[in-house]
Amino acid sequence: MAAGTSPAVARDTQHPGALTRRTRLAAGLSDVLALLPPLVIASTLAVTWLLARTAWGREDVRDLDSAIALALLGAVIPAWLARLAVSMITAGATPGQRARRLHLEATRDVPPVRAIAIRLATHPFGALGWAWIAGVLALAGLFEVAVVVAFIAAVIALGALASLAIILVRPDALALHDRVSGLRSVRS
Repeated sequence: MAAGTSPAVARDTQHPGALTRRTRLAAGLSDVLALLPPLVIASTLAVTWLLARTAWGREDVRDLDSAIALALLGAVIPAWLARLAVSMITAGATPGQRARRLHLEATRDVPPVRAIAIRLATHPFGALGWAWIAGVLALAGLFEVAVVVAFIAAVIALGALASLAIILVRPDALALHDRVSGLRSVRS
C-alpha cells in the first residue's frame, strides 16, 4: 500500500484492470436499483401521510403537510449518495462494485477521501445529487444559484453520456469521472 493511502483505496499494480462492459454497467445498475426500495418506501410514507392528513383526500393539503411529504422524498437521494460514499471510503467500492468483485484503485497520488469525493461529485450518480441540491436551493428561493447548480448537474449528465460512449467503444478505457478523480474500478 502506498504511503498516505487508506486500506479502502490503495495503489495496486497486481490486477490488470481490464473489465468488460457488462461488468462495469451491471455494477452501476445494481447501485441504481438499490435506490428503488427506499424511493418506494418514502413515496408510500409520503402518500400515506398526505392522505391521513387530508381525511383521505377530502380536504386540501396544508403547506406543512406537503413540506413533510417532500422532506420524506427528498431525504432519499442524499442518503443513497452518502451510502455510496461511505462504502467507497470504508470498503473501497460501491455495493454494486463489491457484488461483482471490483474495487477502486488509485491511478495517481491523490488523497483517498479527496479522490472519492471528486469521483462521486463527477460520477453520473452525482448528477442526482447536484439536481437535488438545485431543487433545495430553488425551494429556498435561491433561483439564480439553483440554475447554476442545475447546469452543473446537466454537465455531469452529459459527461455520463460521453463516458457511456467511451465504454461502449473501448471497454477498458477510463470513464470521465475516473480520469478526473484519479481512481478506476478493477477486479478484486
